Amino acid sequence: MNKIIAANWKMNKSSKEAEDFLRRIEISDKNTVIIFPSFTALPAVSSIIGRHHSGAQNVFYEEKGAYTGEISPVMVKEFADYALVGHSERRALWETDEIIGKKVRAAQNAGLKVLLCVGEAGGQDRNRTLETQLRKGLMGANEKNIVIAYEPVWAIGTGLTAKAAEIAEAVSFIKALHKCSVIYGGSVTASNAKEMLSVCDGLLVGGASLDAEGFRKIIEL
Repeated sequence: MNKIIAANWKMNKSSKEAEDFLRRIEISDKNTVIIFPSFTALPAVSSIIGRHHSGAQNVFYEEKGAYTGEISPVMVKEFADYALVGHSERRALWETDEIIGKKVRAAQNAGLKVLLCVGEAGGQDRNRTLETQLRKGLMGANEKNIVIAYEPVWAIGTGLTAKAAEIAEAVSFIKALHKCSVIYGGSVTASNAKEMLSVCDGLLVGGASLDAEGFRKIIEL
């Protein structure tokens, strides 16, 4: 069964480093592979693997205007078919559920597919948090072009990983609310990816996606 394997490179890899990385892996049709590089490396990534395998790590919610430093969905559409929205690292900075919802709608209006990140922090009620994030994030959105990434905040970059049973419960809860593909992210590695893939529709890979050999093993599962 085709799975979604997304790589979030965060603030890593120059254009040259991205090119070198992509020449060391082979992207087949076995799984849907999406690379989310930095904005500066996005044109290089898109030129090698195509816009249908490329995505932006963030977008702004306006098409154009006096918004210094922001990138509009229309600009992203020149190079990519996907936008990553609502990652916990951005939520921690300043993004509210309402802002994330505006970004989702703006990205879709520009013709982008959206990978929306949701997840609870340590001590938060999982289902209540997910319900709120999804309700506000998907308000007015077209769910046909949405992929939900369940990323418990306590598992991102910590080495801690949710158990397969916990992931399966969260995936079932999300799918009961929204008819979308649901993938998992949070300290995914080549050694635990197969188990995670057994209970969801794919993976959002962070640190492990920076190593070509390790990431190649994941996309070939």
